Amino acid sequence: MKKLIFLFFVPMLSVLLPSCGKDGTACIHVKGRVTEWKNPSKGVPNARITIQQCTVTEDGNNSFCVAIDSTFTDDKGYYEYEKNLNDDASYWATAYAKDFGDRLGLQPINNNWSVNKLDFPMKAPGYIKYHIKDVVPVNNLGVFIGAPGFTSGNEGFKGSVDTTFIAKTWGDIGYNIHWTTKSYYNNSTSQGYTKKDYYDSLFVKAHETLFYELKY
Repeated sequence: MKKLIFLFFVPMLSVLLPSCGKDGTACIHVKGRVTEWKNPSKGVPNARITIQQCTVTEDGNNSFCVAIDSTFTDDKGYYEYEKNLNDDASYWATAYAKDFGDRLGLQPINNNWSVNKLDFPMKAPGYIKYHIKDVVPVNNLGVFIGAPGFTSGNEGFKGSVDTTFIAKTWGDIGYNIHWTTKSYYNNSTSQGYTKKDYYDSLFVKAHETLFYELKY
């Protein structure tokens, strides 16, 4: 199985060559749009499109890819890249935009004088402002939360809790929330805990902050 190995360097902005391929030389010509995944009519401005050049090692077992150039989307999310080539390497493109999540990763570019149309839908950011509070403070009561923005499905709080924080997630997506309260006991005959499970759902809009209060 071939392995792709990527080497990243600071790319330079390319100069568009309108004569791409007209003199018989190989070229790549790619254009498209970077949009929000759940709202494809909305373009992502100033997203970086990076061009990767990939070559296969002599033994055919590995491909080395190097970032050789880049361009940026306009204020509506459109981009175009064009360049003459002098080798038989393969070329790929990736998209990056601050705070957005890439859904497609590396995409191939055909260097056969045809125009490649590569669109990149990206996950837009959304935010949740949590307020977590134990309304009946008990030293032996804890809550364990599985929800967007938490590092794991078993992140917990114990003791007296009254905290507020903002968590980043992906917008225009619905989420399920699950939390469990555990009441710990330790007496002369036994120790352990009793628990209750709670469920809820919420919808986070892109670029907005949803307030969610969890009291237990």
